[in-house]
Parts: sequence; C-alpha cells; structure tokens
Amino acid sequence: YQRRVHGTGKLESKMADWIRLPRSGIRGGLALGTCVLLISLWPILVCASAEPANVELKDASPLLTTIPAGQTLQYVYFPPRVGRGPAPWNASDSSSRWVRVDVYAQTARLALTVTLQSAVQRAHGSTVGLVQRLGSWTGDASCLAAGDLWSPTDDIEQITIDVSAEDNATAVNILLYAQAFDSRTPIPGGCCLTCVGDNDPALHLDVQDVITVAFSQATIDYPPPPTQTGQYLCNCDSVASESVALSYAVYRYDSPHGTPFNPDLSESVYFEAIGMMLAPDDIVRNGVLHSTIPSTQITAATASSHPGQLAVYAVVATDAYLESQYPKISPTIFRAAYTAHATYACSVDGSGPLESCASLVNPISTGLSVGCAIVGLYLALTGHRYFLGELACIAILLFTIATHIVLATQFGDLAFKARMLLSGGGGLVGAAMMLAVWRLLHWSSICLVFIAMSLGAVVACVIFATPIGTWTVWQSNLNFATSYACICVFVPVILILRPRVLSMISTSFVGIFALLCGLDYFIGSSFSYIALNIIDRATMPGFATAYSGYIFGPDFNGQPFGAVDEAMFLSWIGGSLTCLALQNWVTARMNIPSSREPLCASPEDAEEGRPLLAINQRRGPPQRRMRTKYGTEDGYTSETA
Repeated sequence: YQRRVHGTGKLESKMADWIRLPRSGIRGGLALGTCVLLISLWPILVCASAEPANVELKDASPLLTTIPAGQTLQYVYFPPRVGRGPAPWNASDSSSRWVRVDVYAQTARLALTVTLQSAVQRAHGSTVGLVQRLGSWTGDASCLAAGDLWSPTDDIEQITIDVSAEDNATAVNILLYAQAFDSRTPIPGGCCLTCVGDNDPALHLDVQDVITVAFSQATIDYPPPPTQTGQYLCNCDSVASESVALSYAVYRYDSPHGTPFNPDLSESVYFEAIGMMLAPDDIVRNGVLHSTIPSTQITAATASSHPGQLAVYAVVATDAYLESQYPKISPTIFRAAYTAHATYACSVDGSGPLESCASLVNPISTGLSVGCAIVGLYLALTGHRYFLGELACIAILLFTIATHIVLATQFGDLAFKARMLLSGGGGLVGAAMMLAVWRLLHWSSICLVFIAMSLGAVVACVIFATPIGTWTVWQSNLNFATSYACICVFVPVILILRPRVLSMISTSFVGIFALLCGLDYFIGSSFSYIALNIIDRATMPGFATAYSGYIFGPDFNGQPFGAVDEAMFLSWIGGSLTCLALQNWVTARMNIPSSREPLCASPEDAEEGRPLLAINQRRGPPQRRMRTKYGTEDGYTSETA
C-alpha cells in the first residue's frame, strides 16, 4: 500500500507483513505455479496436436465434413440389425446383409477405403461408392441353392471407413453416407463383369450433347427360383432371364438454384442436391422418374444435357419378383439404391474435356438473347403496321434458327463463337432475300404465308411440349418432321382468307414468344425450352430417346416447371392477346400492301398518296368520304357513280 507522509507531501510505499517474502521465495512460487499450469494443460495440448479420433457414422444419416490438408479422416460404422446364423433365407428376415458406403466431393478426387476385419475395399474418384457384405453363404454366393445357409461375419462389431483427398495440399469438403440393407433388396452392381471388386454400385455418366447414364446389373441375395423349364440358374443368369424380374427406375433431381446467365456452382447447393437423392425413399419422393428399364434390357438411359444446370441422377432397383410373391409386405422393402451422381454438364474447375462453366455466360449468347427480345417486342407492338419490318424480323428469326441447325449438323467441329456469328449472318441474308422476293417478284401472298408459318412453328413447339410430345412414335425422325411441317402449314391455311387477321395474330403471338424467350436467358425459367427442345432435337443425335416430361408437369425435359414458368406461360397468352387488341385498334383498316403499288397503310392513305413507312407522321383520324348515287359529299361527281 501507499500513503502520503505528513508534512512532506511524499508517497511512502510499504508492503503488508503477510506478503512480505524474500525475493527467492517469490521466484520459487512463480515457477511452481507455471509447472502446475503446464501439467493441467498437457492433455489438451496433446489432443489438439494428435490425429483426429474415430467418429461414428450413423446409418442413413448424411455427414457433411471437411478433410484437413494432409490428413485422412477415419470413421467407424456400426451395422444395425446384424442377424445370427447359420440360417436359411427367410422373407421375414430384416437383418442387415450388406452396406453401401458413398462419399462425394464437388471437384476433388477422393480415396475411399472400407475395412471389415480382413476384407478391404478401395475406390477412387470425386463420386465414390462401395458395397460391403456383412456375411457369407455356405455355398457359392454367385450360384445359391435352396439348402445354402447364411452366416454373419465372425465377431462383427464395426466397419472402418477411411477417406482422404488425392491432393493433400488443400482442405476438401465432402459428404459421407452409409446405409445397410437386408437380403430382400437387390445388391447394386452385383453382376458387374468388368469391375475390379465384386460390386460396382456407382453410376457412370457420359456427358456430351446428351447424357448417358450407365450402370451395372444388380444381383439378388437369396436362392433364385427355377425357370419355366425347371432349370436352376446362377444369380446373375436368373436376373438376366425372366425368372427373377428386377426393374430399374432412373430418377433425376434438377436443382432450382441458378440460371444459365448466373449459374450457382456453390458447394452448399451441390451437397444439398446430393443429400436429397441418397436413400431409395428420398429418391422416389424428391426425384422425377425419367425412365424404367427391365432387367432383360441394357442398363443404360439417355437424358438431356443442360450446361450449367445441376442435375442429380439416381437409380432405384426393385425386386419385382419378391414384390409379387409377398404382396402383404410393403413394396419399399424390396428397393435398393445405387450411388447417386451429380453433373453440371460442364467443368466447374475448368479441367477435363467438358466446356468450362465459366464460359457459358458470354457476350454472344447475351447479345443474341437481347436481340431476340428486341425483335419480339417490335413485332408484338408494331408488326402489322409496318409490313416490311414485320417481314424482315420474322425472316431474321427463322433464317437464324435454320442456319444454326445446318451448321450444327453439317459442321459440328465449328467453334461456338463462329457458329453463332454465322447464324446471325444467315438471318440477315434471309431477311434481305425475303424483301427482294416481295419487291422484285411481287409475291405478297407468299410473304404472308411465310409470316404465318412462323406462327405455325410456335404452335407446333407448344403441342410437342405437352404430353403428346412424350409419345414414342415421335422417336422416329420421319414421323416427327412430317407432323411438325404439317402443323406449320396448317395454321396459315385456316386463316389465309383473312390476311389482315392472320398477320396480326402471327406478329402478336410470335413477337411475345420471342420476347419471353430472350428474357428467359436472364430469368432462368424453362419457358424457352419450348422452342429449344425442337432445335436440340434437330441438332443432337439421340435427343429423341432422351426427351422426357412435358410443360406444366413435374419435369420438363430436365427443367423443373414451377411458379415462374407458369407465370411466363400465362404472360405469353395475356401479352399476345393484349398486343392483338392493340394492333386491331391501331390498324383497323390496314390491308396487306402490294409491291406493285406505293406502300400504303389504308385505302384513305392510298388515295392521299401517304406511304406506309411514313404512317408515324401526326395526322387526324381518317375522313370518311361517303359516295352516293350522284357523287361524293365534297361536291365532286364521279363518272363511275
């Protein structure tokens, strides 16, 4: 303590008697306290510097974690409901017979190791799946007989799962999943003939213009029944025949996040989509059924490819034979799922043969979309009022699409930038050609039919976007092309006797359709795929068999159809009717001009010599000149009267 000395004003410091210790005692106490503190913190420091301890991985519970740089994560999995043996197969036995272990990463390659006592399995890749059996049969597991018995692995307690990244320089986020199944479910990839191990539950995706989903045949884990001739076959042979009916359902989940103009490539969205397609029940609930494949056919399916759109594919194998033999048991008991696989149809990190996702948004695509929207708006508002502008805009749209189809089919190696520029040039050349046809050849009716065929093309696109387009008869190119051409011609035929009405309807509906297709590039709905699906069919081999879904359905060929899509479709109908009424009010008496006469907007303008292209000059309403038997109202008597 300190006190002020009386009379001097100085501070005098004194130490209390109870803490008055020699200097050596103070130093000794500090050293002793430091030692005690270090001893108490030593276990914490050791645990912090040691390798991570084994973490339990629960059954059917996705685990999102991070692999630290330069480390290997190890997990333990305790299979539920491990049965006892030896015992014959029983349909009421729900004990676990095998486990599927999956690990997912967005771009990094992983190494997965599953160990059950002395049995070790390894796999590598960004999407990895393994199947670990939990027991063995007394006979040959690939050719089971009625008298064979199954026994679990001796002293089975846990399965050890090791996960590491091949590139140890950086930390990697992963999703780990494990699920046990019983003997009543098919074993995914159990009949793989080209696999290193016994099973291959993974899906193999070939991403090109269309996506091919291939997988290995599943097998059964019980003695197969005899064939119709009384012959007993091995497990895989019975699956390939009709004695055991397995069916494969290919499901797809399309992420609603992101647009082609702004794709969402975040890991959170990626893992969220994967997590919805892991268990068989989740796949059926969240996914959209793409196709069903019986076990007697090749286990492969084709689907549409939409670069930048995250799509998750999963396959559910169902034992239809047991399902029919035991109708009182829930059908979900006989289902098993393959390892799900996600793709953007482009390269997220820019590596590999696929196009980089970063290059999907380019000035050319943006410019074409903006140009399409501007042309559509011009057609919808002032199409019939300026006939030559209407003819030029329709020609630009149709000839651009036609040039793109020709270049894509005949010159497939042409770069995207060059193809788009040449397509735009083809549209301008086509517009000049149609104007020359109108001016030089005086084929006004042909030009009107050409304009009306654009309306027929839009109507055909909408028809094939309905459930009618899913009919297998359209997989024939001849059937599809013939029907499409008939619809395009049928529309102008029914209205050819009313040219003014035909022109206004064509410009209104085609204009708003083109406007919304251009805006859809920035919005990210599936409205533009009403037309893009027709173009893709003409340019992509195999697209006809990959097509699935319809508008207003749960899936529109790989694009989720939601509230935004419904609003776009209703906006097309409402906007077209509004523009039709506007054009009818503004151009109530305007006819189709002839190239042999000056471009006139109406009979009154023709009499006054006012050209159609100068109709925007300010003038009052047209003055009606009433003709009578003896003359007109202005006093002039015509000879014809």
